Amino acid sequence: WEPYENKLYAVETGTAFKMYGDSTTLFGGLILTPTRLGGFGKYKFSEALITSNNFEFKEKIVNADSADFDLLTQGGALDELAFKTKNVKANIDYTTKKANFTTNDSLSLVQLPRNMYVCYLTKFTWDMVTKQIALGDFKDLNTDKCDLHFYSVHPKQDTLNFLSPYATYDLKNYVVSAHKVPYIDVADSRIVPN
Repeated sequence: WEPYENKLYAVETGTAFKMYGDSTTLFGGLILTPTRLGGFGKYKFSEALITSNNFEFKEKIVNADSADFDLLTQGGALDELAFKTKNVKANIDYTTKKANFTTNDSLSLVQLPRNMYVCYLTKFTWDMVTKQIALGDFKDLNTDKCDLHFYSVHPKQDTLNFLSPYATYDLKNYVVSAHKVPYIDVADSRIVPN
């Protein structure tokens, strides 16, 4: 307790804090003031793990101004990631059951280890109910913008890459559906989809 700053610090000592029910935990610490509940550490819920030094916990919302986000494969262990990124601003809304993320840099690298792809993007939204991640902005389908850039990291698909204005990632089947792909560069050739 810091009486002059009016803050109470609590740090877990082996057992995580239970947050928003038994299946949501925080390994780290909490900071309580008269106006907010903050925290730091590893926040685990559903298949997600968010690591941040600055969480803000509200009644039905969790915010983090800078966080790393890992999404496990369904029923998978910690080393079985379906989605991974660093340095994003996070907003988790338990009322809408959606988590919105925006990059803190001009672009962020997202890894899709299960698919052996990476993608550069500026924002994504995870729908916790449908188990879908919207990559980019749906509104960009009506523009010429192609802000998503996908690259294969499969050793037998060297230089395979493509652009898309918007894509979805199905976490049940681990399928990326990229929309309005203008072309696909493969080695020294360019494929134009119908």
